[in-house]
Amino acid sequence: LGLALVKTITTAHNGTLTLHPRTTGGLNITVELPQPPQK
Repeated sequence: LGLALVKTITTAHNGTLTLHPRTTGGLNITVELPQPPQK
């Protein structure tokens, strides 16, 4: 449920969610969000 929520929020903000399996088990999860325009 938690990861699905993160994906929904990330997508809503035009971001990306990347999952990388670790050789020792588990995942590295990267969330990238675009920077808002500077004023």
